[in-house]
Amino acid sequence: MTIERPLLYGPHGDAIRVVDAGQGTLSPIFIPGTLDGDEVEAISDDHGMPTITFPHEQIHEGRMFAAGHLFTAVGAGADAEMHIHVGAKNMHLIEEISVLLVSTIHPFEDTTFTDNGTLLTNFNLKRDSGNTSDAKVYHTPSVDSDGTALPVALIPAALTVNRGAGIVAGGRNEWVLEAGKHYLLRVTNRGSQAQSYLNIEFVWYERENGN
Repeated sequence: MTIERPLLYGPHGDAIRVVDAGQGTLSPIFIPGTLDGDEVEAISDDHGMPTITFPHEQIHEGRMFAAGHLFTAVGAGADAEMHIHVGAKNMHLIEEISVLLVSTIHPFEDTTFTDNGTLLTNFNLKRDSGNTSDAKVYHTPSVDSDGTALPVALIPAALTVNRGAGIVAGGRNEWVLEAGKHYLLRVTNRGSQAQSYLNIEFVWYERENGN
């Protein structure tokens, strides 16, 4: 069975892989969908149809990347900062932040820097793919001007570390960052003591401008 690949995308960007039951081959095809973004699986009477979301499909296509940094000993009132320089294409980015104490997330656009920071490695989530990302991600930059402040988010957690409970809180946001721009993500420890660990990870794929 031959399946052509039309450039069709559903309102939520869902992707479907169609399996030919007779040949056992797997061909990707994009069709309009109405999913909310959760991964689901649907089986028809004559063909198996594993249904996955578009971001998941990007992993299989070797176009999904990740970079992150684990900060240690972030003092009370101190910041953990990441610098993103978007490449030639828009960057559809998910930020995942894990903290031990109550923290705030401050994103900025058009930030200027006196030093970019330490360049991080971009990992392709399809480990046998040779595709690379144009984006550059740094930790601990030196900021000249914050730029335009974007909406602040709160990660509710404890003010002090409960050594018996071992609780970790997390925050997650999703953005489409504009090609060529510089962004700053600042996570501030609002607890009353130092956080021994604070982790920031970015996962993204890249699309042509306007998508």
